[in-house]
Amino acid sequence: MAIGPRAVIPRVRWLSLVVAAVVVTGCSRAPLVLTPTIAKTAVARDDVLNAKANNSLDVGLQDQHETGAAAAIDDALFRRLRAQGKTSLGSPPSRSGDLGVFAPRQGNYPAAFLARREVTLSNNSAQSEFMVFVANGEGKPWREAAYTYLELNEPQPSLAVDRQGFARRINEGGRGFGVTPADLPTQYASFLSHYNEPPPQSVFAPGARTTEQLTATRAHVASQEANITTTISFRPAGYPVYCFATTSGGAFCLFSFLSTESYVTRPGTSFTTPLFGPGNEVILDQRETGGHASSTLELLRTRGALIPLRSTRAPVQVVGNYVGVVNASVSS
Repeated sequence: MAIGPRAVIPRVRWLSLVVAAVVVTGCSRAPLVLTPTIAKTAVARDDVLNAKANNSLDVGLQDQHETGAAAAIDDALFRRLRAQGKTSLGSPPSRSGDLGVFAPRQGNYPAAFLARREVTLSNNSAQSEFMVFVANGEGKPWREAAYTYLELNEPQPSLAVDRQGFARRINEGGRGFGVTPADLPTQYASFLSHYNEPPPQSVFAPGARTTEQLTATRAHVASQEANITTTISFRPAGYPVYCFATTSGGAFCLFSFLSTESYVTRPGTSFTTPLFGPGNEVILDQRETGGHASSTLELLRTRGALIPLRSTRAPVQVVGNYVGVVNASVSS
């Protein structure tokens, strides 16, 4: 059947309506809930609240600007210091250098961004501080969910940003990487659990937070064998893993894990000085004279990981450290 002009017109009109609908829909993009400017304002607010909380050891005030692993570590520290009769944390780290914020282009909540700056710690060592901030809804405050410190001689991440200055967040189930981000805490905890065995083949590169960590833990346990039975175990902490794209196509992630350290002294053992653990935490601060003491500590640690693309076959580099005792029991 021949098709006349009248049969063509409705089709053209229908296509025009579709194109118009697409154009109108494209113009109604949801506004961004996060920009680099918003991120910098959030960090400035965090600095003010952090200073006030540190000066008063106020857990409630601290929870206004911290959540997740960051709050778990720091709240436990505040409670322990208050139990010791202290009223202030003391001098905070001094900040230096420019603040870098890596804010992904996000139009809805929950939202997160990464911040970086150099700090000088109380021991006068200069380190890079990486902080993840999250907000769970409109009108909800931006709070630190995790942070860690990288020594300047450790590999530093090169974060990717686009021409408008926006970073790119990678979800926990992201594929194509040497390790799926969600699996990072489990694989790392399993790796550290082999401290009494030859270093296992793994996806992790040799370094201070991997093979050297195994050696240090093994030496710490062996040095106390004469008087103390020591056991250390590792497991995931259950907190989110926060990842951001790097310029190499990989990801820089902050993740947390737990270690449980148990120390049981043999009868007749005496202590004249405190016993320190592998993280310089005090295990037994009481002086035992011929008694029998035991101590169990649960430590929460946050570290960073540079995860390459799987196609490169490069290992994962673990960097940074922030640690705190979140549970402790001592008996004698």
